[in-house]
Amino acid sequence: MLEGLEQLDWQGLGEGAELIPFLLWSLSDAQRRDHDVEELGELELLVCPGRARLTDASAHVLPFLLRLGAEPDVPRRDAILELVQCLARLAGAPSSDAVQVLHQRSTLSSLQIHDQRLLHLLSDDSAQVRARAALIAGELGVLDAVRGSELIARLTALLDWEPTPSTRVAHVTALERLGATGVIRRTLEDSSPAVRLASALALLAVDEPSSPAYELVRAALAQPKHSERAYGEAARYRPLDWIARICAAGQRAASALLPSLLPLLARSSAHRAEVDLEPLLALFVPRGGAAEPTPELSAILATTAQNHQYFASSLGNPELVLQKYGLPARARPLRQYAGRGPSSHLRWVPHDHADKSAQRVLAHIERDELAGRNARELHALSIVGTGSDELLSLLTRFSGLEQLSLKSSPLTAQGLRNLAELPALYALVLDDLTLDGPGARELARLPRLAYLTLADVTLDDATLAELARATRLTYLSMLGCPASGLGLRAFAGTQLRTLALKDHMTLVPAAFDALPELRELNTLRLDTLQIGESWLSVLRGCEKLEELGLLGLFLRDYLPVPPALSALKLARSLISPRVLESLIDCPRLLQLDLSEVPLSRTHFEVLSSCRSLRVLRASHALVNPVDTLLLARARPDLHVQLV
Repeated sequence: MLEGLEQLDWQGLGEGAELIPFLLWSLSDAQRRDHDVEELGELELLVCPGRARLTDASAHVLPFLLRLGAEPDVPRRDAILELVQCLARLAGAPSSDAVQVLHQRSTLSSLQIHDQRLLHLLSDDSAQVRARAALIAGELGVLDAVRGSELIARLTALLDWEPTPSTRVAHVTALERLGATGVIRRTLEDSSPAVRLASALALLAVDEPSSPAYELVRAALAQPKHSERAYGEAARYRPLDWIARICAAGQRAASALLPSLLPLLARSSAHRAEVDLEPLLALFVPRGGAAEPTPELSAILATTAQNHQYFASSLGNPELVLQKYGLPARARPLRQYAGRGPSSHLRWVPHDHADKSAQRVLAHIERDELAGRNARELHALSIVGTGSDELLSLLTRFSGLEQLSLKSSPLTAQGLRNLAELPALYALVLDDLTLDGPGARELARLPRLAYLTLADVTLDDATLAELARATRLTYLSMLGCPASGLGLRAFAGTQLRTLALKDHMTLVPAAFDALPELRELNTLRLDTLQIGESWLSVLRGCEKLEELGLLGLFLRDYLPVPPALSALKLARSLISPRVLESLIDCPRLLQLDLSEVPLSRTHFEVLSSCRSLRVLRASHALVNPVDTLLLARARPDLHVQLV
């Protein structure tokens, strides 16, 4: 399901990205249904923070999310695919940021490469998965004009036989994104009220105010309680939320339906001022701030002043929204400006981030991370710059904590000893701090510690050897650590399966002699290291090594091939054709990554002789298109990815 996950250099994809493999594996575990919400939230922060922008990891995570969404045993597949939909939407969002544009292009390419998996999801057994797949298809059609007409035909055909109303609503929404108004107009006669309403809202921008679509929306707004019963469960609509949909259709639609919207604004169903008011204010506030408000604006302000929920609730504070448009921000002047209403007040609670005491940090964690839930429900936590021994002693109340990241925190062995009281902790990231022998011994006492990442951690080889006492440790990643690597000899005979060494570590040749003694070693990554080519000769003795990454290295003569090697990554390396000749007789090699590697015709001629090879990745590689064409003719069974 997640083949190839360990081949990617997650640490090179931004802060916190090293946790992505753990999160994806956790999401794939059918036995951990109670924790998937936390893991999805943590993953969302890493690939689309705030659902507002893409990151370096977005394009790389998207294929794995589609795989998870296609597996029937994976919990909450619709929520996983919702994250895919968010990535697809952000890939088409306007941006003037050059870096963001690059992320958008790579995410779109990733979605295009795996579009067949998406199309299969349109016929999934789960109605929720089919609905989410339709929404993603709508986003893809907007991004890829060539596929747009094909997707319209596909969605239209599926709409005719789709039995579930909520899924038909998703098809209508996708067709709206693709501009297929002719198809949508047919669904105004659908048997489901939810589908009829979704179709009507989709047609507001193109139909006349006297059309059946407008009449249908007016009827729904006139009876909000009935509307919630008729449409809410199936269409996931709430009458007050239609304000944004109506305003998106333009000022003509908003003016025609404003009389039906104002009663909703006047009632206590108000929830967030920026959600309820801003779409209307953006349409009806005169440009330049006219002295006399329009009738529509006066009605909106009068209604807002009468609804005390906007001012009494911490979620409904309209101060910033109103000030943004140059309008009175307090209830009293607002009433004087636009009408009369009950007395009220505004509340503003300042947040002081300067106090970094342990108690204060704990209070922020309880407020922002838990948000009122039980302390046992916190499963992942990242602390930057505010960690301390005292804080670690307070974290023991979070007995369900499974993943912890500590950055730039002054910790001692005494503080790390408290982590042993976290029975569920299995993944730990330490970044930019100092680790000594006693501290390492305390980490080794963690009963479930399986994944350990050390980034810019100051430690020596004796301290590294102490970590070998962690009997369940299967993943060790070291980035920019000053150890020479001799401490790796202490891991001989342990359960360590994945080892990653990166970023100018001062390794010595004797450190590599320990690799064959790691009997369970399955994955090895060496990235941007100053090592001699002869040091790699020991790789032949790594009997269980299946995935090997040699990144950012200079390989000139020969590459020793482990007997079980199935995936090799040489990205960002300088390699000669003779190195590739070492792979010709490798019987199990299926995947080769030569991304960002200069390749000549001789390289491609050698690759055509690697008969076991099935997938070649050469994204951003310096290649001649003619050479790739010759390779495709010589090896039609070889899948070549150049984007």
